[in-house]
Amino acid sequence: MNIKLLGVVLLSAGCGLTAGAGELRIVFEGNRPDTIVVNAESLAERVRNVTRLDYRKYAVEGNSVSVPVDDSELMYVSVWPLDQEYDNLIALVGCGDSVTVTVGDSGRFDVASFAGTPLMDGLMDFRNALDVYKGSEEYKSIPTVNSLAAFVGFKKDYVSRHLDEESALWMLWSMPDEFCSAVIDSIGEGVAQGQLQPVYEAIKDRVDDFRSRDAKKKRNQAGGSAPDFTLCDPTGREVSLSHFRGKWVLLDFWATWCKWCIKGFPELETFRQKFGERCVVIGLSADYHRETWVEYLSVHPSEWLNLWIDATDKSENNPTRSYGIDSFPTKLLISPEGKIILYEVGENPAFYEKAASLIGE
Repeated sequence: MNIKLLGVVLLSAGCGLTAGAGELRIVFEGNRPDTIVVNAESLAERVRNVTRLDYRKYAVEGNSVSVPVDDSELMYVSVWPLDQEYDNLIALVGCGDSVTVTVGDSGRFDVASFAGTPLMDGLMDFRNALDVYKGSEEYKSIPTVNSLAAFVGFKKDYVSRHLDEESALWMLWSMPDEFCSAVIDSIGEGVAQGQLQPVYEAIKDRVDDFRSRDAKKKRNQAGGSAPDFTLCDPTGREVSLSHFRGKWVLLDFWATWCKWCIKGFPELETFRQKFGERCVVIGLSADYHRETWVEYLSVHPSEWLNLWIDATDKSENNPTRSYGIDSFPTKLLISPEGKIILYEVGENPAFYEKAASLIGE
C-alpha cells in the first residue's frame, strides 16, 4: 500500500520505567469514518527507510476514538480512514503522552488540528504562520507556477528562525540536503540529543554524504584527474574507464526516469557518429534496478557503450560518488591524458560545441 503522508502529528516522549502507554485521541466534529486503520513502526527504523507493516483497525463508535501506543521507544504512527489511505495523519508517539487530534467538519484527516505537547505546539505554530502567509497579499500575487517555490522558501525561513525547537528538526528531515547542510550545525545540542535524536542522526548522515559529493563535484568541475571505475555492460562484461586512456571519453550520467536525459539522446548520437573514432561515449545508468535499465535498452538500443551503476555500492568505484553527481543528466569530457576538461549539469547543446572544439574537427 502506498501511503501518502499529508497531515503531521507528533507525540513526544521516551518511555520511563513507570510511564504508561501513550495515547492518541481522535475527536470528530463532523463527518467520521466507521473504521480507522493504524500502522505503528519504530521512528529510528522509519528514518532509516525501514518499513514495518502492522495494520490495526479501530471501530469509530462515537465522536472519538483512542489509539493506545505501548512501546519502549518513540513510534511513527500512521492513521487513516479505512479505504482512504491517501487522507492520513502521522503521529510520533511515546509512552506516557496524551495528544488530542481534532478532525473538523470536512472529515479530512490531513487538515486536522492537534494539541498536547510543546513539540506539537511548535508544529501548529508553523501551520498557523503558513496560513497567515497564504492569506497575505504577497502570496496571492505570486503566479501559481511559483507557489510551490514560495512555500519552500517560507518553510526554509521558518526553520532557520526556530533551530532551537524540535519542530524545526522534524521539518528539516523532509527538506533538501543542500539546505540541511547549511543549517544542521546550528541545531541546538538539546534538540539534537533529545527525543528526535534518530531524526538528527539520519539528517547528519545525509549531510555528510552531500558535503562529500559536493566537494568532489567542485573538484571535478575545476578539472583534475578522472577517477577510475569498473562497471558492467548489459551482458555482464566488466569495463573500466582506464581501458580508454589515450582517447577522449564522454561520460553521460542518466536514468530511464529522466525525461531530459532521454530527450538529449539524439544529439548525443549525432556527436558519437561524428567523433566516435576519437571519443568513446559511455552512458552511465543510475537506475536503481538493473532490470529496468536492461529492459529499456532492449527496446531502445543505442550505439554507445552502456554501463550500469549499482546504487548500493558506497565505495569510490561508484562514479556518482567519486564524480559528485547529484543531478541528471550530467556530462563530462575526459582528455586522452585522463583529465576532466568539461563538466556540464543538465541538457545543454553548447556542451557538444565545446567538446567538438576541444577534440578538434
